[in-house]
Amino acid sequence: MNTASLSATVLAVVGFKNAGKTTLIERLTPRLQAVGIRVAMVKHHMHQDALDDPRRDTGRAAAAGVARTLLVGPCGIVDRIYNRPGAVGTIEDSLNVALRRVDDADLVFVEGFADSPLPKILVRRSGIAGSRRIPAGPYIATVGDAASEDDCPHFDWTQIGALAEYLRRVAFASNRAQCGPAMCGCGCEQVGTA
Repeated sequence: MNTASLSATVLAVVGFKNAGKTTLIERLTPRLQAVGIRVAMVKHHMHQDALDDPRRDTGRAAAAGVARTLLVGPCGIVDRIYNRPGAVGTIEDSLNVALRRVDDADLVFVEGFADSPLPKILVRRSGIAGSRRIPAGPYIATVGDAASEDDCPHFDWTQIGALAEYLRRVAFASNRAQCGPAMCGCGCEQVGTA
């Protein structure tokens, strides 16, 4: 995955189901927007077929073979590109297509995609475990009530403002060449360049 050509910084927010990934994005977004950072989100979603009910127009069009459907309404637009030969391909290909379409944000949170090489914020919550292993890094921070075993900065749920400031400083460092273990203690030199 190559995000180098994107104008936005891309960070994956990963953790087990119900650990608080969406809650974290929901709490960070207004704080980042307050300092002028435009935020977008790409979510790993396994239930797109709910949009394609075979009894409805979009489902019938999908069954007929359309390559793309745009659902337009008063609340916005849903752009559905179908995974068909020659359309998109793998889930990683879908993520790359989605990221290229985000041209109006400074920071893109990618919720999920734990196995991607993207720099990550790991969300942990005591009592929440999954059947999968904890995703591989690189990590730039951990968040939650369960601290990480690595050296990356850890923020609990009362420190969202401090995390927002840390992300502003690390993800938008004016000179990333100086970024790295000396600045924050972890692999932030990879932020946005996976």
